[in-house]
Amino acid sequence: MFITHAHIHGVNILTITKVKLSSDLRHAKVFVSFLDKEMTPDGLIVRLKSQKSVIRYNLGNQIKSKYVPEINFYYDDTLAYAEHIDELIHKIKDSDH
Repeated sequence: MFITHAHIHGVNILTITKVKLSSDLRHAKVFVSFLDKEMTPDGLIVRLKSQKSVIRYNLGNQIKSKYVPEINFYYDDTLAYAEHIDELIHKIKDSDH
């Protein structure tokens, strides 16, 4: 297991929720989520893409592999969806009282 750190300007809390590697380990789909009310998912992906070379460099320094995978970032809305459902449940409970 490895952890890579890169400063992504404007992103406070970023979570990598899933990584899917191709069978040849040359491509990685990285699914991310974040907690920041001031940023949009599209804005997050743009910022990650702009830092891709730094992230790959740090990753390459930490893994023992012939290749450092090409990284593509995707927003994982699972946490946002769960938060939305939780809000709806609270609204229903509050309206019942």
